[in-house]
Amino acid sequence: MNKSAQRYIDMAFEYHVAAMTLNTQIFDAPYLYNPTVFLLRHTVELILKGLVINEEKQKHRISIKEIKVDKKNINVQHSLLPLWTHLNKLTSFNLEKNDIALMNSVIAKLDRKDFSSTRYRYPYKVSKTKPMQQIPLAPVEINITDKAPDLE
Repeated sequence: MNKSAQRYIDMAFEYHVAAMTLNTQIFDAPYLYNPTVFLLRHTVELILKGLVINEEKQKHRISIKEIKVDKKNINVQHSLLPLWTHLNKLTSFNLEKNDIALMNSVIAKLDRKDFSSTRYRYPYKVSKTKPMQQIPLAPVEINITDKAPDLE
């Protein structure tokens, strides 16, 4: 793996370890839900960025500054769905169709819930056309019978 891409993967691992450490306390301290979910979501973002960077550098020999995802530089693209879509254009995964469908579903749900990576960091949603809206800080219900988190 490319050294630059590996840095993203390594940092993703650090965020994941932090999230799992907090998660061990979540039943006793449910207020840890939002920070834990933020760390997990950021883990996914960093992994996707690392994989995109690795593929782009292998195929096109370009610098990170030149990598565009959905017309944005990769470092300012925080939406998971464009990162996932871009990665899928660069490479094909040796996975079962059901696994790819599951990945598509999970990433789409996460992206709908938090497309800008701010949902679990700030208590308000800011829009250019609407007044600030309070974001409920209560945990999202997860249905464990679903294969993908029920984030609707």
